[in-house]
Amino acid sequence: MKKIDLKKHLFCFVKFTLLIFLAVVSFSFSADQKTSGGDFKDCTKGEVNDFYTTPLRTFEFNGIIIGGLICNDLWANPACTTLPDTHLTQQLSNMGARIIFHAVNGGRSDSELSNIFWDYHSTNLRVRAMAGAVWIVTADNSYPLNLRSSSPSGVINPEGKWVCETEAKGVQYFSYTIEIEY
Repeated sequence: MKKIDLKKHLFCFVKFTLLIFLAVVSFSFSADQKTSGGDFKDCTKGEVNDFYTTPLRTFEFNGIIIGGLICNDLWANPACTTLPDTHLTQQLSNMGARIIFHAVNGGRSDSELSNIFWDYHSTNLRVRAMAGAVWIVTADNSYPLNLRSSSPSGVINPEGKWVCETEAKGVQYFSYTIEIEY
């Protein structure tokens, strides 16, 4: 059994998250497949055409295959995209990924719609972890501090259970040891 102690590698995850938020996609763990944005009247226009993408890929980290996704590339929220759901977590799982790191910078407010999206994101993360039999480590930004983030942050196991979850508001830190069996 191989253990990944996120305490030891928290800096790597924070660095990964910052790189994604700075749009350094070429250095990040995954290609941003651009499943968000677009013109809802003409899905050939919009954000999907404005950014460079690279093929979906995995990486080896301490002998374990990992992958990464950016925000809506994981859950393909139909209210936020004109493109089809390409099930990228399942694709990464099929490529051998055992852990998927997920960086989020979602919109938020104190509206009922934000509550609906929170539930959608939480359930979607759990279902995709189960479907791909993968661990998902996810983190959303925390600003503004007075509002709940757009999605939960923490760790979901391959059975779809939250094994580590942060508070929904404010700056939060977490660590969790993931044990991977070979």
